[in-house]
Amino acid sequence: MHFFGMMGISWETTRSFFLPLTPLTLGLGTFLVLWHLKSSTKNLILFFILAILGWSVEVVGVSTGKIFGTYAYQQALGPKILEVPPTIGLNWAILVVLFASFFPTNWKTLP
Repeated sequence: MHFFGMMGISWETTRSFFLPLTPLTLGLGTFLVLWHLKSSTKNLILFFILAILGWSVEVVGVSTGKIFGTYAYQQALGPKILEVPPTIGLNWAILVVLFASFFPTNWKTLP
């Protein structure tokens, strides 16, 4: 989904169609990730902790410009809290969960 959104937003002719769909796409991505995680209480809590942490880092980044440089969010991702849309936290959580899925789940075997 991220790939198609990126491609759609990249082309001027399709940007006006894809840009308003961004919050819907992130919501659908969140649903699919949570469904894949079997939505246990532990997984839900972890997912939303990741979302809050990701959003918090973005708040610090936007307000100070020290983490990712100077930047600001426009209206495409929906309403903002402290100048950062909550959907960006969901995006960070999705990316972390997908990245973690490439690694073994039994972390106890690590030295």
